[in-house]
Parts: sequence; C-alpha cells; structure tokens
Amino acid sequence: PEILPPSAEVEKIAEASFAEVYRVMTSAGSSIIKVLQLKIPTDPASSEIETAINADDLVSEIRIMNVLTEVPGFVGFKDAHLIKGRFAPSIEEAYYEFIADDGEYEPRETHFPDPEIFTAESTFLVLELADAGDVLEDCAIESIDQVWDIFLGVCMALSRAEYLCEFEVSPCKTITVYPTDDNSASGLTRE
Repeated sequence: PEILPPSAEVEKIAEASFAEVYRVMTSAGSSIIKVLQLKIPTDPASSEIETAINADDLVSEIRIMNVLTEVPGFVGFKDAHLIKGRFAPSIEEAYYEFIADDGEYEPRETHFPDPEIFTAESTFLVLELADAGDVLEDCAIESIDQVWDIFLGVCMALSRAEYLCEFEVSPCKTITVYPTDDNSASGLTRE
C-alpha cells in the first residue's frame, strides 16, 4: 500500500551514512522522511548493498530519537513505518531528480543504489520526522555571525539534551587512564 498520498510533493534533500532523506509536502504541511534499507534474510541481495543496515542497529537510533524529540534544538520524531517492496513512484522520481540536479553536466554522485534494483522482498524502515528547515550544507554562510549562531545553537541543544536526558557528549580525543597497583591513576595518554 502507498503510504504517501498521490498529491504529495517529494524532494530528496540529503543523504546520511545509511539513510536517504526526503522532504514530503502535502496540504497538511511538510515532514522529513529518512529511508533506511534493512538487511534481512528473506532478501539475500540486501546483504550486498553497503548502505543497507542491520535491523538490530536501528533499535537504539529509534529510542534515542524518541527521547530527544522533546528537547529544543532536536528534530521532532513523528512515526516509524516498516515498508516492504519497491519505492513509491514519487520517491523514485525524487531520487532521480536529486542525482541529476547539481547544476553541472555530470550527475550528482550518490552512494545509494538505483531504486530499480529493489524487489518485492526489499524492506525499508521509514522514519517520519518534523521538518526542521533547510539542509545546512546547502545554506550560504555570509557572515561570522551566522557561524556563531549555528555553533551556539548546536552547543545549546547538546547541553539541554545532556541535562534533560542524562547523557554525555564527549570530545573526539580519548583519554586513557592506566591504574597502578594501589588503584590510583599513574598515567594519562591522549589518543
């Protein structure tokens, strides 16, 4: 069954590591959908697609999205749908428009497979999210004030999430503590 109404306008706006990201506009408003292909035993071809993901790996992502949806600065999580079969025609069209629309003579590169390869056994998780606005990499940054607005907005969102959801955002560097025989730290190394 078609999950998108026939009147929906669909535009592919971005790609993540394991998801294609689309904006869906209807008379009721707009949403963002993330489409993730699942690796499943009933579809052996899915194990050969490098952007397909194990279903077990998605459980934590959905839990995190569900918790963070109430935190200001994070995208609102609306719903999740498990879809089996080929893409909806409107999503296929948006895929082809995305790869053709780079303003140059060459098609845009994508690491996601052509939707033509999907079969009736292909299985997808579609996450429906609130529309949070423009894709940052497509926005022209024209002043240092815009850079600071983005940076401070991200810092504020992360600090709210740390406080409200009791998790920690760690820096990229790892500090390793080596205990001595008396259980005190004798040495620190940074990696």
